[in-house]
Amino acid sequence: MKEVLIAASGIILFLVGMIRLSSVVRRLMNARIKELVKYAVDKPFYGLLTGVASAIVFQSSSASTALTIGLVSAGLISFYSSLAIILGADIGTTLTVQFVIWRFTEFSPLFVSIGGLLWLTRRGRWKTAGEMIFYFGLIFFGLEIISQTAAPLKQSPVFVHYFTQAKNPLFGLGLGIVVTAIVHASAIPISILAVLAQQDLVGLENAIPVVLGANIGTTVTALLAGTVA
Repeated sequence: MKEVLIAASGIILFLVGMIRLSSVVRRLMNARIKELVKYAVDKPFYGLLTGVASAIVFQSSSASTALTIGLVSAGLISFYSSLAIILGADIGTTLTVQFVIWRFTEFSPLFVSIGGLLWLTRRGRWKTAGEMIFYFGLIFFGLEIISQTAAPLKQSPVFVHYFTQAKNPLFGLGLGIVVTAIVHASAIPISILAVLAQQDLVGLENAIPVVLGANIGTTVTALLAGTVA
């Protein structure tokens, strides 16, 4: 029970880091984002890089896609130009998971410490930079906590049984769609899935349906944005 609570705390820290980092970036770029994106899509390659960068800083390809749809609807960029941004966002959103695979989580305390120190002791741009570094590190610190506490969960029959059910493709697909639709970021369930896979709690046959569901679920935000645009 203790391990489950610690793992839940790790998930909460992970979510807080992603939400707050996105919030800080939006606060900084809200006034200029449309001008920056419009400038970036002068060439498809720039649009691709813009999509990658936006997905990294927002920690969500859904946010980047929704923003792009809004720009297309407003006539600020063309549909053709938007394709490069969306493709870049899909590439950028995979980097969070890739960092997990590279065990970037082991360095997360360093980012949390440096970011927190800058945030608390500096002013102006350094303070803002420290806040961003802190939340960036918090994302992977939460995943590290999950990783450290996941191993004992192998002994939990309830936990193992729950994830074994994902062998049913429809269950895994539905799980990925629902979770991603709720949190508006496919990187969240996939990153947690990668951590569990590192502990041999989830196999390839379990993971594929969930990943597919997560990628389907991430389109919900774009569909909603397209509906109201």
